[in-house]
Amino acid sequence: MENLVRYPVHESKDPTAFALIKSSNNNQAIAFYYYGGSSPRLLRLASVESVFRINNSPHTYASAYCQQRHENRIFRVDKISLPQRQTILRVRQNS
Repeated sequence: MENLVRYPVHESKDPTAFALIKSSNNNQAIAFYYYGGSSPRLLRLASVESVFRINNSPHTYASAYCQQRHENRIFRVDKISLPQRQTILRVRQNS
């Protein structure tokens, strides 16, 4: 199996990827609907750590801590839908 290399995405014209990058840069949680996984269309609150692409893949991904699952998850950006009124919450940094 080939080694998967993550390439960070720092800017995007895609509105969803842009919102995820912005929330990561501002250390803010973001609410979104995810249309994948075991609970499709579940509204999630996540703290995005990074947005990236993988070599030989046409998709963009977000690595984030999911508040509902209480663990780190990888989300495919094209399976994310932002609510009409986006609520972004500041995440407290651990000192």
